Amino acid sequence: MNYAEREARALERIGRHWECDVRPFAQNDILDFWCIRDGQMAAVGEYKYRQYYIDDFETTWLRLTKWQHLVVHSTALDLPAFYVVEFLGDVLCFVNVIQLTCPPCRLEVGGRTDRPERGNWDKFQPMIGVPVSLLTRIE
Repeated sequence: MNYAEREARALERIGRHWECDVRPFAQNDILDFWCIRDGQMAAVGEYKYRQYYIDDFETTWLRLTKWQHLVVHSTALDLPAFYVVEFLGDVLCFVNVIQLTCPPCRLEVGGRTDRPERGNWDKFQPMIGVPVSLLTRIE
């Protein structure tokens, strides 16, 4: 399953769990999805897939700029904004961005080093370390 298919399946699961219609923003937009319930926008969110199991690490990471966009949308629109993360084993979790403060989260500089063909834009940047213990599982 490719990333787009995995994300679409996750958004369907989110919609069932939250009892709303979950719609993707345009490709390469600043956030991944928005929710609609009773004809009204109800939430926004960012989805990430992690290629490790939920209990492999105590922390998962979110780019600071993604966190910022979630906070701005939540504040400006008076809507909840969610970081949704899926782990190996079909484990889907979420956390409301208002819970992502330092502490319990931590601010670090990090990033991938395995994509040299993409240039330097995604190698190192500010990241929010989100404790896995803050995440709520979607069954």
